[in-house]
Amino acid sequence: KASFERMSFEGATIRLAADGVAFSVALHPEQNLLAVGLIGGRIRVYDYDEFKPVQHSCAKPHDGSCRALLFSESGAELFSGGSDGAVHQRDVGTNKAVWTQSEAHAGAVNALAPLGSMGIASGDDDGKLKLWDLRSSAVSMQFSEHQDYISSMLFVADKGPSLVATSGDGCLSVFDLRRGRLEALSDNQEDELLCLCLAKGGRKLLCGMQTGVLGIFSWGDFGDVSDRLLGHPESVEAIAAYDDDVVFTASSDGLIRAVGIQPNAVLGVAGEHAEPIESLVIDKRRKTLASCSHDGTVRLWDVSELQGMDSLPSDAGVEDASDCGAEPPAAAKAPKKLKAPPKGHAAIAMGSDFFSD
Repeated sequence: KASFERMSFEGATIRLAADGVAFSVALHPEQNLLAVGLIGGRIRVYDYDEFKPVQHSCAKPHDGSCRALLFSESGAELFSGGSDGAVHQRDVGTNKAVWTQSEAHAGAVNALAPLGSMGIASGDDDGKLKLWDLRSSAVSMQFSEHQDYISSMLFVADKGPSLVATSGDGCLSVFDLRRGRLEALSDNQEDELLCLCLAKGGRKLLCGMQTGVLGIFSWGDFGDVSDRLLGHPESVEAIAAYDDDVVFTASSDGLIRAVGIQPNAVLGVAGEHAEPIESLVIDKRRKTLASCSHDGTVRLWDVSELQGMDSLPSDAGVEDASDCGAEPPAAAKAPKKLKAPPKGHAAIAMGSDFFSD
């Protein structure tokens, strides 16, 4: 854990001009590509080789804000969900629409999750979950167990397979996708549940909450948390697992923290924004961490040094172009220290044979 105590990650900053605020970010599984979902409904994709972001493509698939983004396992496709209730699939190479469900949900789509080669899951403001079979372009299952918005989802292929969801109603749900049914519903935690990730080889399920608690469920015992980690003064908006023992958390106080799991401890601050953070992801190669915030920036953090690799030296900033067809100007040196973040909270707003083959 000593490496986390001494961490000082560098990377790049994208300052969003015309579109203002990013609601979601996603990192390509194999290439240095970053996707950003914006409040105006646009999706911008950046190539960040050597942490020097250059706009790769831009599209506007949503009438409202783009709230959720997801690269496919191969990285060839990019999925998005928006406040307009639509779910879209785009070809990353051609930037053309592949599959569109303009009325996928009656409410805003807040969360997406991969389901392997079979499709994706989407969750909305009304607590509805839908599983989409991309082979038939149809809903294969749907669930309505929650009474408030779906905040996050997690697909666990080797346990069922299962889909886990968190909701603003204070409950965590686990669905057995092979049987097409609800497997478990937690007790109400008397707190809004905001984000999820696995740790400890899949034995522990971490859940970030509105009050700043990081709840720890034991897999198979979902009635109540088995442990709680304190140390976040404000809400835990997003979690990105570095490995089985350490996760990164993003909070509405603007800080990204490295957190050790059992033994539980906040190991240090990995990065910061000037305002609440909306989204935080890490790439599958465990080299890059990406975050977006109400401060109008998207930040990339080089965490490759944690694997004993050399960090890239630049901490470059780049102004985002206001037009989809334009590239941002050349990277410039970004400040090493952001102003102290404010203390305000973020305004966050059917078949059983689906997995038989």
